[in-house]
Amino acid sequence: MHAFGAAPALTVTGYWQGWDIARGLAVLPDGSGGYTVDGWGGVHPFGAAAPVTGFSYWQGWDIARGIVLLPSSTSTAAAGYVLDGWGGVHPFGGAPAVTTTGSWPGWDIARGIVLVPGTDPANPGGYVLDGWGGVHPFGSATPMSITAYWSGWDIARGIAMLPDGSGGYTLDGWGGVHPFGAAPAVTGFPYWKGWDIARSIVEWTAQPTGSGAGWVLDGWGGLHQFGGAPAEAGTFYWAGWDIVHGAAGAGAGSSYRLPPPPPPPGHRKIVVSLTQQRLWAYNPDGSLYLTTLVTTGMAALPTDQGTFKIFAKYSPYEFISPWPPWSPYWYPDAWVNWAEEFVGDGTFLHDAPWEPSSAFGPGSEYGAYASHGCVHVPNGPMSQLWTWAKTGDTVIVKP
Repeated sequence: MHAFGAAPALTVTGYWQGWDIARGLAVLPDGSGGYTVDGWGGVHPFGAAAPVTGFSYWQGWDIARGIVLLPSSTSTAAAGYVLDGWGGVHPFGGAPAVTTTGSWPGWDIARGIVLVPGTDPANPGGYVLDGWGGVHPFGSATPMSITAYWSGWDIARGIAMLPDGSGGYTLDGWGGVHPFGAAPAVTGFPYWKGWDIARSIVEWTAQPTGSGAGWVLDGWGGLHQFGGAPAEAGTFYWAGWDIVHGAAGAGAGSSYRLPPPPPPPGHRKIVVSLTQQRLWAYNPDGSLYLTTLVTTGMAALPTDQGTFKIFAKYSPYEFISPWPPWSPYWYPDAWVNWAEEFVGDGTFLHDAPWEPSSAFGPGSEYGAYASHGCVHVPNGPMSQLWTWAKTGDTVIVKP
């Protein structure tokens, strides 16, 4: 496994020198490690990821085709799915079973799998790509229209989704990138007409809303940006050897996580990513003031997305539940040290003395400390934000 861009090198536990048997990889949401899947279905940790159990295993049969991780996965408790070539989607690590709509018993034609970004781990959904270009929902995902289909031709090679889950892209073996769902058409991708050499596609999670951008990986190890994504340097290249099988970054094997672009000079700005459960604060000159993991709203009470302004600041502040004691959303009165309100319905950036520091970050919106819509910020960074941010500063909440 070979790092690219700013990703650090990570140790692997599955390596088969001289045997081309690795079939997919997925990276934990925090980027600390992940898992590879071999063709027999074995799931092998790398980096800080702990071993997992419960995966399907077909000894002696090269039939596993892909792997994805639920967004709630951590280095000590990961769960996800392995795709087999017949279209079966098999849970491991405690992930719930899902219903599939694409299944081809006896036909090795499934080529890729992706989860909807931010999918509910209790009711997950995603898509399976077949070799002809069909995109098939499973679990809670809904059908999406496609723009490319090659009936009778096994040429589709990869699938990736936009950060907001409204659509995505399929990759053909010649390098063509084709939108599905609400994804816009893109330009700038590599194209090797007549040469089946493209192997994987990754979406850029920092892309501007309404656009598509990312990278295509070729079988020799070349990484090619499209749609305005930045160039990323790799540490690997095997000219003339079609040996590279997949690319992934933090976030369920579907995208390489980068911070959003800095704002134009002249304005303080706070950006919150729901899929990354991370906050960035930018100075008026566009430089980064701080970044921190956060916890946002639970699935039933999600944090509002959009562009807002801080209009009130309090220190300290007491939260009093607007729900009656018999409501599942009721909570006891709670004091915080610092609170900055940016949505008129009572949505704040605030510290959360009751939430341990280890609980913040990807997947925390599905955990025991998920908020009722506010953005929980660890004590130290929230203290800094309180001093730094002013009334009228911009807050952007993005997927």
